[in-house]
Amino acid sequence: MLPVEHQACCIFYTADESTVVLASDRGISSTRCRATSWRQANLSELSVDDMASVKSAIVVSTTKAPYFVSRDAGKTWGHLEGPSGDSSAFRLALS
Repeated sequence: MLPVEHQACCIFYTADESTVVLASDRGISSTRCRATSWRQANLSELSVDDMASVKSAIVVSTTKAPYFVSRDAGKTWGHLEGPSGDSSAFRLALS
């Protein structure tokens, strides 16, 4: 079962052949076993605005916190310093 509320917006990213990362209203989750189970990322901010791949990393923008980045297909996450303010700039820059 997907870790999201009914009718919530979700963004999927296929990190590799066996890993899918999901950004939703409940934060970031990943699966490595064909979606039979999901692992919740340990992030301080759960309200995710957008998610994109940048080279070999996954970058997430959130409503309140700075950006988060994972360089290991969603296993671990850290803060990424970047511009503050409207996350639409983030979407535009990565399009």
